[in-house]
Amino acid sequence: MRETAYLLLDLTEFSVRGLLLLKLFKEQLSYKKAFQKWGFLMIWGQYLLIQLMISETMIIDRLLYGDDQTMDQSIKTVPYVLISAAFSFIFIHLIMEGKSAVKLYLIVTFYALLGLCRFLCFTLSQPFLNAYISYLSDGLIEGEITLARFHSLVEVVQFGWNAVIAIGSCTLLFLFLRWYCKHLHSVKGQYTGTELAYLMLPPLTGLIFCTFLRNILYSQDGATIRYLFEDFKGSGFLVAFMTLLLLFLVAASVLTFESMVKRQEEKSRLAIYENQMQDLMQHIKDVESLYDSIRGMSHDMKNNLYAMEVLLQDGSKEQDARQYLKRMQDDLSALELPVETGNPITDVVIGRVYRTCQKEDIDFECRFVFPKREGYSVFDICILLNNALDNALEACSKLSKEKEDRKIKVTSYEKGNFFFIEIENGFGGTLRLGKSGDFLSTKEDAENHGLGIGNMERCVRKYYGRVELVPKDGYFVTKMMLQSQNERRQQYESNDTDVK
Repeated sequence: MRETAYLLLDLTEFSVRGLLLLKLFKEQLSYKKAFQKWGFLMIWGQYLLIQLMISETMIIDRLLYGDDQTMDQSIKTVPYVLISAAFSFIFIHLIMEGKSAVKLYLIVTFYALLGLCRFLCFTLSQPFLNAYISYLSDGLIEGEITLARFHSLVEVVQFGWNAVIAIGSCTLLFLFLRWYCKHLHSVKGQYTGTELAYLMLPPLTGLIFCTFLRNILYSQDGATIRYLFEDFKGSGFLVAFMTLLLLFLVAASVLTFESMVKRQEEKSRLAIYENQMQDLMQHIKDVESLYDSIRGMSHDMKNNLYAMEVLLQDGSKEQDARQYLKRMQDDLSALELPVETGNPITDVVIGRVYRTCQKEDIDFECRFVFPKREGYSVFDICILLNNALDNALEACSKLSKEKEDRKIKVTSYEKGNFFFIEIENGFGGTLRLGKSGDFLSTKEDAENHGLGIGNMERCVRKYYGRVELVPKDGYFVTKMMLQSQNERRQQYESNDTDVK
C-alpha cells in the first residue's frame, strides 16, 4: 500500500513537471514538421520515463554506482538531475525547431526553477515536519502512544510531507512559469547571443546553487549522519532566503530584458515615423516644385506670346520664331509627368525617380498602375514605392555605367482581392544577412539605416500582406503583396453574419 501511494504521487508529480516543461518550450519554439502530431507526447513521455527510471528502478543506480546503491550522500542525486536535463535537451533538440542556444537556455531555466521551487518548499516545510516528529516522540516517551502507532504515524506524516513538497513545488513552478512565459513571449525570437547569455545567467546561478545544496545537504558515515539544517542552526532560513533571492533575480532579468526590447522597439518606431515624415515632405516638395513651375510658366506666357507675335510679324524671322516655339514646347514638356499611373500622387513619386534615372543613366521601365479597388491609402502606396525605389536607385548607382544590369523595372497587377507590386533592380551581388535571415543595410552607419524595409513591412501588415526580398540572377526583386482593407472588412462582416 505504501509503495503504491508513493508511486501514484511520483507519477502525478512527474506528469505535471513534464507538462510544465512543454509549456515553457511551446511558448518559444515550434515542432518540426515530422513531429507536429506526436512531438508533444514524445517529449512528455521521455521525461516521465526517465524520472520513473531514476526513482522507481535500480537501472540508473547500477550504471552510476555499481553494487553500492546506498544513498548515503546527497551529492549522489546530482547525476540524476544532469541525466534528466541531458535527455530532455536531446529530445527537444531533435523534435523542435529553433537555435540550440535558445533550447539550452530554456533547459537551464526549467531545471533551475524546478530545483529552486523544490528547495524552497523543502526548507519551509522542514520545521513543521520536525516539530510534529518531536511531538510524536514526546508522546512515545511518555507512553501516550505505542511504538507501532508511532511508526504508523511517522509514515503517514512523511508521505504527507512529500505530498506537500510535490504539490507545493509544482504549484509554485506553474505560477512562476506562467508569469515568466507571459513576459518572455512578448520578446519571442528577439534575442541575440549576448542577450541569451544575460537571460541565462540568473537561472544558471540558481542551478549551480541547487547543485551546491545537493552536495552538502546530508551525508552518512557509518552510524553518523550529518544534516545541514541540524549542524548549522539558521541555515534553513538562509537557504530559503537565497532561493527566494534567486527566483527574484530570474524574474528581474526577464523584466529588464523585456523593458530593453520595448524601448528599442519604441526607438525604431519613432525612427520609422520620422522616415515616413521625410517621405511625406519629399512628396510635398515634388508637388510644390511642379506647381511653382506651372505658375511661373503661366506668368511668362503673355510675354512669350507677345514675343512670338513680334517675330511672326517680321517675315524674315520665321526661323527664330520656330526656335522660340521649340523652346516653349520643351519648357512645357518639362512640366509634364513622364509616367501615368492612374493617380496624381504616385505619378509625382515615380516621375521623380524617372528623372533621377535619366540623370544617372539608369534604364527605367514602369508598368505600375494604381489599384482600381478601393481600400488602399495612396500615402501607404507612396511609402512602399518611395522606400523600394530609393533602395533600387542606391543599388544601381553603385554599379559601373558600362554594366547592362544598371536598370530598374516597376510593375504592379491585381489578382483577386490582392494587389502586387514588384520592383526589380540590378545590384552588386553583395548582401548582408542577419542571424534571423533578414537582409541588413550595407551602409557603414547601418544602425541608422535599413529603416526603409521596416517602413514597408509596417505598411503591408496594415493590409494583411507581406514583403519578400529575393536576389535573382544578378538582380534584386522586391515583392509586396497587399489585400484591400475594404475586402478584408467585408470578409469579417460575412464571417460574423455566418456565425450569427
